[in-house]
Amino acid sequence: MKNQLRLLVTLLLCQTIAFAQETAIKVSSKYNDNRSVTLSYEKDDPGTYTLVIDFKQLSNAAGAMQQSFTITGFGGSFLTLTPSNKDQNIGFSYSYRYIRGKLRPRINTGSWSKGFI
Repeated sequence: MKNQLRLLVTLLLCQTIAFAQETAIKVSSKYNDNRSVTLSYEKDDPGTYTLVIDFKQLSNAAGAMQQSFTITGFGGSFLTLTPSNKDQNIGFSYSYRYIRGKLRPRINTGSWSKGFI
């Protein structure tokens, strides 16, 4: 009986942990009237994140297949894809990942660092 109770408690804890992890950033896309596509983000935390978009397929638009963006605030647009041929829609599929903070931040080594060297 004790082993069954332990198993039940363990399963409930694992299920709670699995569902407790929410996505910090949600990315969405919107087709515009001029056939361009705008990619936007929403997040609950106002901190800085680095967002990396990996296009698995991209047609009728120019751009790198992998692009990174520094995003701040609670939301906004970060990329607009414009069609190469204005008479056709843009085809695309993507995935994304993110990390908290800036990727490879630059440090200003102005006059304040002279006293420490």
